[in-house]
Amino acid sequence: MIFEDNRLKPLEQIADEGVQTELWLAVLKLEMFVGEVDFSLQIDDLLPEGVLANCAINNNTLTLSGEYFAQSSLQTLKTMVEQTQKNKFHPVSHLSIGSVLIHELCHAVWNTICKKGIDLRTEVKAIAKDWDTYMNENQNDTLKTYAATSPEEFWAEMLTQAVDGDSEQCPDMEFAKRVLNLAVKYHM
Repeated sequence: MIFEDNRLKPLEQIADEGVQTELWLAVLKLEMFVGEVDFSLQIDDLLPEGVLANCAINNNTLTLSGEYFAQSSLQTLKTMVEQTQKNKFHPVSHLSIGSVLIHELCHAVWNTICKKGIDLRTEVKAIAKDWDTYMNENQNDTLKTYAATSPEEFWAEMLTQAVDGDSEQCPDMEFAKRVLNLAVKYHM
């Protein structure tokens, strides 16, 4: 069932069916919200240390770290949590195996929209400015670290949160929904 989608054939390289399933469900989850995402997937053991996955801007190739995702689902999640705590990038409460893939797929959605000639950066910067004010007023630096690095990361973090987050644990869900609305407006 998972490998009927040719984009997901590389998941065959991941021995743990739990990891395969979580990654497959991540793709389905995002595509339920924003429509089909144009991407190709590969597994590579040679990503830089600490990098779980990335998305190439020019061709929407998503690369998952074979080092992290080739473990059992429990060990994969444990490693992801440890890496997250070490880098202080994401709040651990928002972390799942699938959330890493959703985040990278969100970059593919960004790339696809921008290739249409849409100035997504300006609209996202406006939302990010409102979000930054909100975060400063609420003194919530845990969520702020990674999303504040660039409009592209803000987009990916907020869209991931809108698709995969728990609204009770995401005090800034209002901003995530604003980003989701942009994704739906321009991607479909």
